[in-house]
Amino acid sequence: MVNADGSDVQRLTAGGVSPKWSPDGTRIAYSRGGSLVIIDPDGDNPSTVYDGGGSDPMMPCSGGAILGDWSPDGEWVAFYTADLSRGAAEICVVATDGSEIKLIVENPPGIHVEPNWSPDSTRIAFRSTRDGAHQIYVYDLATGEQTKLTEHAGLDAEPAWSPDGGWIAFVSDRDAPESDIYVMSADGSDLRRLTTHARKDSFPT
Repeated sequence: MVNADGSDVQRLTAGGVSPKWSPDGTRIAYSRGGSLVIIDPDGDNPSTVYDGGGSDPMMPCSGGAILGDWSPDGEWVAFYTADLSRGAAEICVVATDGSEIKLIVENPPGIHVEPNWSPDSTRIAFRSTRDGAHQIYVYDLATGEQTKLTEHAGLDAEPAWSPDGGWIAFVSDRDAPESDIYVMSADGSDLRRLTTHARKDSFPT
């Protein structure tokens, strides 16, 4: 962790990637060796809420996990498990006390990755290859309905909701060899390209 002006760098963990703050700013979740861990902002009180090391990759919601996003109420963490040797990746959520795991988007067909929770807690945007290409979908948590938002032969990835829930930013290579940042309405309409750089633009937030 570091202050916003770059000062006072503090090491919080020994290993770990993809840290994400909880919505209330009191906890940090991250991935470590296929497991999901939650710590206090000072690095204390580590809690492994999902253990990817001892699970069976052939079972749903098992195998190595990659952190996705906190639910807006801070009670759940979305993640995806991947076993690329069999072309499988599915989206799950785990309670932040580790007490419950739910399968959200399962394999087959395709891989399903990069879950991002809507601000109103009702939907999860994600990337899927179920139709052959990498497209953005939205999963409705109440109905289980999955809606395809983009249609492109290349790569659409890394969806991120706007704070008001009206827009989704994402990465695409639809107009150039390297990826640029795009934004669209939450229903997939009003698509706009935001960047036109010669190098890859990625990870919009």
